[in-house]
Amino acid sequence: MGIHLHLLNASGVFDADLLAMLGHELHHCARWSGPGYGRSFAEALASEGLACAFESELRPGYLPFYAAAELPAAIHEQARRQLAHGQYDHAAWFFGSGPGIPRHAGYALGLELVRRYQAEHPGASAAGLWAEPAERFTGYLDAL
Repeated sequence: MGIHLHLLNASGVFDADLLAMLGHELHHCARWSGPGYGRSFAEALASEGLACAFESELRPGYLPFYAAAELPAAIHEQARRQLAHGQYDHAAWFFGSGPGIPRHAGYALGLELVRRYQAEHPGASAAGLWAEPAERFTGYLDAL
């Protein structure tokens, strides 16, 4: 991470971006005191989806650029197979290092799962869901 000091005078944009970024990372910290980030694909999707949702709660109307990937139906199917398999390539799903998976697909997919959960549980905030197990969210993958 780098901080460009000339942005400090950018009429509040720096403050909002910094708040969102810190919120994302602080949500991970809170989750570490519960189930942790996780080692499985399901746990990574839940952890990143919740952190992205928390960013949006801190900054209404804001969607982190890395959670905005358009995902084709084939990626949803690939994610379902990956969940069943257990092993996954974190760099491929979250950073686009592998062939056939769009960059940041894991963030976008995780956020979609959290949003579907929230739609069925009105009032459930990412701030309040920090300790929920991944299975609460990954069950929504079948609906995608």
